[in-house]
Amino acid sequence: MRRSESITTIKVVGALTEDVIGTERRTGGGVYYSSLGVLASGANVEVVAIGDYTSVLASMGLPLSGLVAIRGRRAVFEISHEGGSRKLVLLRRPIPTLSVSYHDQWAVVNPVCGEIRRVEGDHVFIDVQGFVRLCEEGRPIEVDRTRKLGFKVRGAHANYTEVPEGGLPGREMLISYDEDGFDIIIKGEGKHRIKPSIVGDYGIGTGDFLLGAYVGFRAKGLRPLDAAVRAQRELESFSTLGPDEWIRRTLGSSSQRTYRRA
Repeated sequence: MRRSESITTIKVVGALTEDVIGTERRTGGGVYYSSLGVLASGANVEVVAIGDYTSVLASMGLPLSGLVAIRGRRAVFEISHEGGSRKLVLLRRPIPTLSVSYHDQWAVVNPVCGEIRRVEGDHVFIDVQGFVRLCEEGRPIEVDRTRKLGFKVRGAHANYTEVPEGGLPGREMLISYDEDGFDIIIKGEGKHRIKPSIVGDYGIGTGDFLLGAYVGFRAKGLRPLDAAVRAQRELESFSTLGPDEWIRRTLGSSSQRTYRRA
């Protein structure tokens, strides 16, 4: 099992999901995949997740330094692939909605469908997907790029199809281009394209994983461009192996330690 030599701990906030993929049901959501990315960086993870305490505890199944379960319900998505593209249908919205403020803590805030209404923090990064999605139960997910994200955060990640018309908040921005890699845009330092050397077959949660790994490396002291390169290297391993095999090889058996209800 990989053990971190650092005491750096990253908070990861949002709702877990239950993803229905054909006849299979599995834990998903930005919280889950971003936590894997943080662990890939060697940093520790404290999860703040919406959902029933017992099911959240069982679903994470990861070596976390802490978990706070917010009483509520997880989101449920049906995921399918049509014509080479992924189709996402919301079957159940997450409840409740939260406001998040961290000023002395590195954090990834990664909602899936509107469960975060407001977020701020000097070391907080957001994934914009859960802020720009139009979430109506029983209908495919659509994106509203007119949403204004006036959050005071350090940085943000988005797929290129989700970037709001007003741009991303913060001074460190990651924009994913699927198999073409991603751009890292650093205010005052310009834009750099990070190209993958390997494109794995597993694509679900890769943007979330990338953001978690990037924030983990940044919190451990790497400069933005170096953190981006390291995060891409970890992402290639994850997307090649898939989550189950990646967890087995990288983390080994899981252990839960300090958890509490909220």
